[in-house]
Amino acid sequence: MVASGIVGVRSTMSVWVTQHRLLVEQLEDLLVGKHGTDDLTEEQATRLLAAAYVLLQEHQVDKRGRCRLCRSRSGWWPWHRKPCTVYRTFTVAMTQPIGVVRGWVEGH
Repeated sequence: MVASGIVGVRSTMSVWVTQHRLLVEQLEDLLVGKHGTDDLTEEQATRLLAAAYVLLQEHQVDKRGRCRLCRSRSGWWPWHRKPCTVYRTFTVAMTQPIGVVRGWVEGH
């Protein structure tokens, strides 16, 4: 019996968790050059840039840096809304020295 009472929920959740873990591991390997080269292949670079592009398109921000997907779930008050975390992450990654950005992965 599944804890939630819905058949298949546990297995579906574990698939998402496993897929997320594998994607994170692939990105870490690419960032720290575990494949014996510091150069991304054209295919890998295209896939990463396409994912970044889609994320930024889905998280379009308003004049206050907020997007409709990252709105706070804590209430409807306007001051509870936070800036888009996707936009902030991309902005920092694209403006900081490369050593700082590589340190994000090495620190985890």
